[in-house]
Amino acid sequence: MLPSQDINLPYKTIKKREQNIFSQEPTPLICLTNVGFGGLGGVPQPIVEAFLEKYEGYIKVIMTLGKPFCFVWFSSAEYATAFKNTLDYKPSPELSNKHLFIEFANPEILQTSNFSTNDVADVPGLTYIDDFITEEEEATILENAQNFSSWEVVKNRFVKHYGWTYDYKKFHAGLQLEQGFPSYINPILDRFYALPVGKLSPKLNQLTISHYPIGAGIPPHCDSHTAFYDTILLVSLASSVLMEFRSGSKMRILHLRRRSLTVLQRDARYGWEHAIRLRKSDLLPSGELLERQVRVSLTLRRIQESPNCNCSFPNLCDRNKIISSQDKA
Repeated sequence: MLPSQDINLPYKTIKKREQNIFSQEPTPLICLTNVGFGGLGGVPQPIVEAFLEKYEGYIKVIMTLGKPFCFVWFSSAEYATAFKNTLDYKPSPELSNKHLFIEFANPEILQTSNFSTNDVADVPGLTYIDDFITEEEEATILENAQNFSSWEVVKNRFVKHYGWTYDYKKFHAGLQLEQGFPSYINPILDRFYALPVGKLSPKLNQLTISHYPIGAGIPPHCDSHTAFYDTILLVSLASSVLMEFRSGSKMRILHLRRRSLTVLQRDARYGWEHAIRLRKSDLLPSGELLERQVRVSLTLRRIQESPNCNCSFPNLCDRNKIISSQDKA
């Protein structure tokens, strides 16, 4: 017997939030509308894969962090139909007797929306490099960041600036400082400038070191277009974390491992917001639960001499605010 609930609720919820996801005709792609990483009753991917492997025609499962549903590829629409007819609205002992709600999905949805996990290849201008700094470099930075309690407090984290301050009330560059970068930053920058993406970068002159207690994060945002030039560097230290990237209805998730480098240029810099959720753990694609630790990050940017921007992303650009404030002066 079905549980006493609206069996069409997952379908209605997904259809409302996602565009063109379902197909009225049989296709090789099906959607398990109530099996995924997100929400209550989330199921790790290895368990779902083990459950599906016994069904004829099964190719692979596609699960996405933060989504309460998943997709399953079959080699033909006939195999997908047989699977749906066998299991739709029925309990599955391998999935804790969860009743499966199954719909045919539009295969084109995988090409137009975010239904891939930890895949940021389609974010133009985003570069990610594991182990960009050494363990010794990390230890030096963390040792010099031990006195964070005297730093500026910004919501749920502590920050210290070099080169220039940042005004978190105006979300813009602040005052130029006499104190330059710490000496331990120079080898990191030299290594970056030697990269192909580094050769496209201006010389960076603003550094923010942030100390994140366990569970802390940052809200979705795009760094000020008029305050900073194109290139932004993010170096993660002491703990790994998941970072979200959003552009309109698209969402990508990147696993920032400790000692990694993330570079934002072009679209990734101007047209995508990034965020770290407020939580004490992250669920990885493998189903492994990543317990967060205290995290330290380096953010390096280049201050714009004149506050202007000619980007093609007006919804995320602050140039109109700058123009308005100048008109009122």
